[in-house]
Amino acid sequence: MKIIYFTRIQSPFIVELAGQLQREMPVGTSLILNVANSLPPERAHWGNKVMSNITIENYPSDMAHYLDGHNPDIIIFTGYRAKGYNKAKKWAVNNKCKFFMYACEKLIEYKKSDLFVWLKYQIYKRKTRNVNGVMACGNRALALYQKYTDVPVINIPYTFDMTRLLNYNMLPFDGKELVFLISGRLEPFRNPIYSITVFEEIKKRFPNINMKLIISGKGSLYDTIIKMIDEDGISKDVSWMNDFESWDEIHEIYKKAHILLCLQDYGGWGLIVQEAMAAGLLVVGSSGIDAVDQLVVDGHNGIYCNLKDYSSIIDSITEMVNNPESFNKARRSARECVKYADVFFYAKRLARFIQKY
Repeated sequence: MKIIYFTRIQSPFIVELAGQLQREMPVGTSLILNVANSLPPERAHWGNKVMSNITIENYPSDMAHYLDGHNPDIIIFTGYRAKGYNKAKKWAVNNKCKFFMYACEKLIEYKKSDLFVWLKYQIYKRKTRNVNGVMACGNRALALYQKYTDVPVINIPYTFDMTRLLNYNMLPFDGKELVFLISGRLEPFRNPIYSITVFEEIKKRFPNINMKLIISGKGSLYDTIIKMIDEDGISKDVSWMNDFESWDEIHEIYKKAHILLCLQDYGGWGLIVQEAMAAGLLVVGSSGIDAVDQLVVDGHNGIYCNLKDYSSIIDSITEMVNNPESFNKARRSARECVKYADVFFYAKRLARFIQKY
């Protein structure tokens, strides 16, 4: 059996999913990961991860000729708007090859007109005709896509091998020092300024605890945040961690913090939530992020937030800080829960799905 998996970029988590999928398929299955574009500048530090059991090839100039040469049994194609999607799907239909669409994250409706959303769904419905199945990225994406297609849909979120993070020693919390983390692009929709105000308020509530904030990220709000930190008098409490050289190096930030502030207005899946939970951080996350919605159980393994209820967010964090035993228990629970969101778990599901349909 031969599988060709078309993806936009060679992201490490897609490479790991492809590699583990090949291992879960019947003996003799080969898998080619076909990459359309190089990593964008802001993702260059991910590096071009490879796995010994899969072949990585560049996007073909002639799709039909490429597929004729390989003659795959299964095609997985990321993104119904991606280059080559229609040609690959047509080849699959004409050659009785299974074709699956990795739909990725939910269709973003935030601040879009009703007409824009309606048109997007009509395009999606047309693009999924005659496919064997759709992989959605998160439970909410799953529920959404099921409304607009008649083909089988499965939840396969972004994921990776979390063994290394799960083996980190959690940063101890004894009620004397507390470190917060904000990580990701510093853009308005990610709401980093909101997260900084949360840190400042918690710091005011606990003057006897040495509170620190790590910020990891760059973006259009960088200068605004530098100015805000200076004007609010917390520069000495804030440190920056950027300029990583590899995917694994990024994960080092989780060794240095207790709490991840992930308070976005909206977003897609949010891989950072899995990363933080696996490393034993308490995730304070908003309902706008699909990974938070799927993985965080409020009070049990994190804090699930409504951004419109600022006071409740502050009160929930305060309650955790006041009870170190409950705080550390929630962090341990996060590590246990996230084991069911790693690449080994979802690769098995995906292997069953593409063989069944």
